[in-house]
Amino acid sequence: MRTERKNSKYFLNLEKRNFLRKKISKLKLSGGEETDDAKTILEEEKTFHKSLYSTRNVNPNTSEFDAFFNNNLLTPLNEEQSKKCKGVLTEEECYQALKHMGNGKSPGSDGFTCEFYKFFWDYLKQNVTESINYGFEKRQLSICQRRGIITLVRKKTNRPISLAT
Repeated sequence: MRTERKNSKYFLNLEKRNFLRKKISKLKLSGGEETDDAKTILEEEKTFHKSLYSTRNVNPNTSEFDAFFNNNLLTPLNEEQSKKCKGVLTEEECYQALKHMGNGKSPGSDGFTCEFYKFFWDYLKQNVTESINYGFEKRQLSICQRRGIITLVRKKTNRPISLAT
């Protein structure tokens, strides 16, 4: 019992410290002025992300899309490559993808790192593979798989950037 409290206190303090590092204390507004007012910062973040993730009707046949769709660097898949991309995944395919993920990163919102999944792969492989394939078969990922976490990371220039996972 004593160890549990000690561990909980350690992780709580670690979480508090990480929260303070992520907190935006100053922000340059779109008009050029800076603010340290928490309410103004939150409103600016809300406006920015609402605009960023809003749905727009776009026409892919306009010239602004030419650079993407008419790019000679993009080659279509051949028949064999196309067949490899279709259907459910095998445990081996999932493991190969996992092996190529960088260490120290969490591929999901559960916080478990790639090292965790690699170490316990023999115990997890069936459940992980079935979970991914379930989404494929139902044509929709689970709520947890669709959930994204936006983290603000401070750049060396002291301007925060946002990362979505």
